[in-house]
Amino acid sequence: MRSSCLPCLIFLLRLTLALLSVSPIFGQAPPTITNITNAANPASSFPNLAPGNVAVIVGTNLADSTASAAPSQTLLGGVEVHLAGIGSDVLAGLVYVSPTRIDFVVPNIPNTDVRNTRVAIVRDGQRFDALTSPGSLAIGALNIESSPNPALYDQPITFTVHLTTLQGIPGSPFNTIGAVSFMDNETPLGMVKLSNVITFVETPLTRRYDVSFTTSNLPAGDHSIWASYSGDNSNKPDASGVITQSVNKPEVMIWSSPNPSIYGNSVALVATVSPSTCTGSMVFFDSSLQLGTATLDAGRAVLQTAALSVGVHPIRVKYSGDRNCPLLLYGPANDFTYRTISQTVYP
Repeated sequence: MRSSCLPCLIFLLRLTLALLSVSPIFGQAPPTITNITNAANPASSFPNLAPGNVAVIVGTNLADSTASAAPSQTLLGGVEVHLAGIGSDVLAGLVYVSPTRIDFVVPNIPNTDVRNTRVAIVRDGQRFDALTSPGSLAIGALNIESSPNPALYDQPITFTVHLTTLQGIPGSPFNTIGAVSFMDNETPLGMVKLSNVITFVETPLTRRYDVSFTTSNLPAGDHSIWASYSGDNSNKPDASGVITQSVNKPEVMIWSSPNPSIYGNSVALVATVSPSTCTGSMVFFDSSLQLGTATLDAGRAVLQTAALSVGVHPIRVKYSGDRNCPLLLYGPANDFTYRTISQTVYP
């Protein structure tokens, strides 16, 4: 009986060994990284990475399958990406993983580690650390954001930089000093000294600053906004990534009905504001003579009037503005596209 089962046992043993040799659990090859680059410039090789921008890891055996996420996730397709330094280990948000590519959002790294960051990949619970050497990857210590974005012309926009610095001894020449400069492409917008910043978080040896600058002077259009840190005796100079700030001109359109009209009959004067989220009121004018005020409803204001005399009347409006939309004097003497109507009244 035992001898008759021996071939079966040998067969099962060989089958088990064969399965183990091809199993993705027991036979996984370790991941390798051949390049880390910017998604916006895939031809670059191990460039400086900016927090908030998307970077790309290129290699082999990076993941077992393909997956994507929006917004980013720290665990995607069984994969995590860690940016590890001397005293930090930061998880990156992942937007795409495949066996040969990982796209991740560059996180904010303590300034003590920006030149000593290495990449570690956790795949199916197993961590692989020796994928890049310290110093091969440089990550900036500045992360910039804006609010609101998009914004309206003449609306205050606040840019905020999150900066982590190594703290020196208070009162010593190695204490954190320096300044953050805000730029619109190559045009300076403003500068804030760290000594004037009161919003920060203290941790052992480091301080995380929230440096804000507000302006309402950006012209309409898209703006390439970034920030730079001057550095000090304890911290190297650095720069953030670039964000696109959109500034839109509010737009008003006017029409009337009926046009032409008969003297003594009511005429509906209508004005709309774009975007339609603007609230407040619209004042209607017959040239410089005020006709009345109407409240905006979903960006539309209507004024009924029978006060127009016989003749031709140039209709203009003035928008009151609100917390998000600026006051708007609508007419040929401002920077906005001038659209108006002429209301004709017959006897």
